[in-house]
Amino acid sequence: MLGLTCGGDDYITRLFLPRELVARVKSCLRRSFYAGDAALQRVLRCRGIELDPATHVASLHGERLSLTPKEFDLLAVLLRASGRPVATQDLYEAVWEDLYMPASSNSVMVHIRHLRSKLAALDSEQVFIETVWGVGYKIAP
Repeated sequence: MLGLTCGGDDYITRLFLPRELVARVKSCLRRSFYAGDAALQRVLRCRGIELDPATHVASLHGERLSLTPKEFDLLAVLLRASGRPVATQDLYEAVWEDLYMPASSNSVMVHIRHLRSKLAALDSEQVFIETVWGVGYKIAP
């Protein structure tokens, strides 16, 4: 009770299953993500890309991008990172909301390829998403 009154969100007793711990952590992350945090709901802008999480609209140089939900979420995570590389594992866990396995990197890679081609269809002169070998991906500054 003391932990909860001091600001804790949840607690778990001893002899718990690891799956229960993962489920509780995911629940806390979901609550913080959907809490209406202004930073998460603001329009994200970088190099002509505009992404509005509230209306789920993405555009490049004013032209609307037709993105799947996973592509939209991937782009949002990369834009929020502000040019810092995001590990493939972090991308997978943030977008798919599941535990990362080595085979999961294939899903991220395929969705990044589709996202790159959709961005290139509107502006082929720029490279928007860079691969950081051994790490993951980033929005090129």
